[in-house]
Amino acid sequence: QSLRDGWTACRRVANWAIAELAKAEPAPDPGAAKLPRYEWPYLYGMGKPWGRWGLDAGTANAVLRFAQARYRADRLDCWLGKRSLASVRNIPLPLVSQSVRIMRADEGGTLFSFALAGRRWTVVLRGGHRWRRTHAALCPIIDSPHLLGECAVLDHGKDVTIKIVAW
Repeated sequence: QSLRDGWTACRRVANWAIAELAKAEPAPDPGAAKLPRYEWPYLYGMGKPWGRWGLDAGTANAVLRFAQARYRADRLDCWLGKRSLASVRNIPLPLVSQSVRIMRADEGGTLFSFALAGRRWTVVLRGGHRWRRTHAALCPIIDSPHLLGECAVLDHGKDVTIKIVAW
């Protein structure tokens, strides 16, 4: 249930950020040949405290960067009236790499542990012959945790996918 709450909080923050970016947009000038200069607002300072949405500061910052990239990509089309303001329905739940631990289980599987909403979650990754290459690729991260880059939890209906990026 807390994963669903995390996705809901990320979606709320992303939609709030996109709306705030649109509010800060200068008024359209019909005679202008190009977009006017846009002063990007400091969203991180506007949305504090993040705890009311149930997000830690690192996750909130990642969601705000996602929302800014989404708005930046659609800004011209919105300004020209070709499309309406973007609405985020499904967003990956970004995890701060300092809160993530990947370890071997006693039975030979792989465990993925992360902090979310003030609680630590441990997930057993799928195993078997279909996943042997994935588990082999995780071995260097298990041995050297500093290689771990960013992680995200993605919702695919009944399944949950964990995206792991290593440097």
